[in-house]
Amino acid sequence: MTSQTSIAVIGGGAAGLSLALKLLGRSCEVTIYDPQVGSGASNVAAGMLAPASEANFDEPFLADIMELASRYWGTFAPEIADRAGISIGYQPTGTIVFGADAGDLAYLDRASKYLISRGVSVEPLTLRERRKIEPLLSPEIAGASYISGDHQVNNRLFIKALTIILEKLGATFIPGRVSAISQVASHVELQSDLGTDETRSFDLCVIASGAWSDSLFRMIDRADIATQLLPVKGQVLRVTADTNYGPPSHVVRGAVNNRPVYMVPRVDHEVVIGATMEEVGFDTSQRLGAITDILADATRVVPSIRESSLFESNFGFRPGTSDNLPVVGHVSGGIWAHTGHFRHGVLVSPFTADALDRAIFNDSPPDWLKETSPNRFITDKLR
Repeated sequence: MTSQTSIAVIGGGAAGLSLALKLLGRSCEVTIYDPQVGSGASNVAAGMLAPASEANFDEPFLADIMELASRYWGTFAPEIADRAGISIGYQPTGTIVFGADAGDLAYLDRASKYLISRGVSVEPLTLRERRKIEPLLSPEIAGASYISGDHQVNNRLFIKALTIILEKLGATFIPGRVSAISQVASHVELQSDLGTDETRSFDLCVIASGAWSDSLFRMIDRADIATQLLPVKGQVLRVTADTNYGPPSHVVRGAVNNRPVYMVPRVDHEVVIGATMEEVGFDTSQRLGAITDILADATRVVPSIRESSLFESNFGFRPGTSDNLPVVGHVSGGIWAHTGHFRHGVLVSPFTADALDRAIFNDSPPDWLKETSPNRFITDKLR
């Protein structure tokens, strides 16, 4: 590839925009297809940069990637804020993880031991310490610990900042969905659902459409990839904390009766509360039971949330995969993929975008990309 390579990025969320930024840094001609930039999972996300509290026992490779991605954010966040000229709400305040009852606490203890074995600093908190560092936390919960290495960013400001930078750098935005993808000789042709938009030809295209990527893989006859992707619905509430109490000082997350819940405070008294994990396809209804469960769990842990004002109830579709790993790498011909980041899109996307950019230009790509290859789903029958 050369610096004048024309590349289409299909998707305007955290994954697509982060990659577009890297490509424009190589002076590529970048076109971004999305009906409404930042309107998918990136808009509904809470913005937790939480490699520790998101780590699972049986996913050591993913835990490694999340830790590397978190370190990447250390220099990436100030760079993005500076280049865009706006704050992106990056806060290194740490996370308080809790167990509401004895069963939840047993899981928290097991998770803490796992994290400590990975070299993560996990500080168990006494009741006195809890009251000191997070006075809004209920004294009735069974236990809590503090993880200093987990941070957060305002996901909506992050998407806004990326868009500002990309517009400055000359990216082209097409507000339509891609309706056809064709590999023609050494080029990739894309057609959108905009009646006024003609078929456009690019040297390369990257599928980065999150939960909607499966339909794009089917356009290129790659059902082996499409069938391994699934949308995972998450319902989220946004509230304004009561001025007499204010929001929590830290991200607060854990489990109530084995049901996960989190509260992510913003600097403007906003608190993001979530989130459900529902494998219900692209169901766009909001289930009242899920919303009441979220509120009940949140108020059990931080009782002052009850006094907050609700200003948004929303939902999004996380781009899940059958093995919980992202789909990042070369598909075939001039087609690449940067999708499937599941719950970790805001955290991981800038880091995997850097790796994919290096792979596209054969610029010392990391070895771990073989683990996220889109072609890992090819069965022996299809080989």
